[in-house]
Amino acid sequence: MRKTTTVFIFLLLAVMSCAPAFAADRVTAFSFSTNGASIADVSEFVLHQESSRPVLEVKYQNYSKNVDIMCRPDTAVVAAISRLIKKHRLDMWNGFNKRDEGVLDGSGFSLYVRLASGKTVNASGYGIFPKGYDNFVKDLMKLRSAVAAKYGRRP
Repeated sequence: MRKTTTVFIFLLLAVMSCAPAFAADRVTAFSFSTNGASIADVSEFVLHQESSRPVLEVKYQNYSKNVDIMCRPDTAVVAAISRLIKKHRLDMWNGFNKRDEGVLDGSGFSLYVRLASGKTVNASGYGIFPKGYDNFVKDLMKLRSAVAAKYGRRP
């Protein structure tokens, strides 16, 4: 029994040492934008700092409707962005830069993340997306709807 416990603790420590320190870091900048052939594919979700305070800008077009929100988000919104970064392991997307030259009417994305430690993630794609992209976008759109309901217009 003691040998099993020791092996388990060793494996747990090994896994924890491989987990990115990225996951425990605080987000200071976040930018995600989409583009595409359809007007509904155009959106921006940007968190940045002004005078050491967070500012959130959300912009999207939905056919005939343009929505622009600019606010000073509360800590819950900033924490939600941090949780998305961790949940979807966006650190694993760093360096992703792929384009399908055969796609003429597709969509693409651009992602930038900066953490308080100075670590960054840069990723982009057109017609090709990193693993987990669709689930990340679904979760981000839920957050976008919550931000719109709290600070501005509903999507």
